[in-house]
Amino acid sequence: MNTSNDQPSNGVSIDNQTTSNGVSNTSKIVLAIVAVVLIGLGYVGLNKLNQGAKERMAKAEQEIIKPNGITKEFNVRSFSWGWSPEIIEVNAGDTVKLMVTVDPNDPKGAVDHGIGIDAFKVMTYLKVGVPTEVTFVASKRGEFKIFCSVACGEGHFAMNGKLIVK
Repeated sequence: MNTSNDQPSNGVSIDNQTTSNGVSNTSKIVLAIVAVVLIGLGYVGLNKLNQGAKERMAKAEQEIIKPNGITKEFNVRSFSWGWSPEIIEVNAGDTVKLMVTVDPNDPKGAVDHGIGIDAFKVMTYLKVGVPTEVTFVASKRGEFKIFCSVACGEGHFAMNGKLIVK
């Protein structure tokens, strides 16, 4: 005979409050609701981040500056693992002409490099000892990373310079 205090063979109490593993059904429901809410908040948050990124990109595209007819020229030396000069400053609208040479006398070993400046779609391979011209218009204001775009050894990821466009 089964009374209200007896356990059925499936491990669930008659009042359906706890299972054999000790977790109540109410706890399971609360956890499920919390999971659904968190997933919903994550979705909303990601959409807001994406919208913010789209707005920033649209604003940046609107602020593109036309060439002003002035050309700034720089001799740039590339070596393991850096640039000289490390910082280049120009004005918005300047045409920037970099004459980049990988130092053939690099004491750490002369290896090919690459120069990249994403904001201006610069990605150029640099051979040891060969002067390479890189030209672009500084059409956006800000500070931009100059980086090595060719895996060049243990210091590759630290090989960064800066382009400042006023």
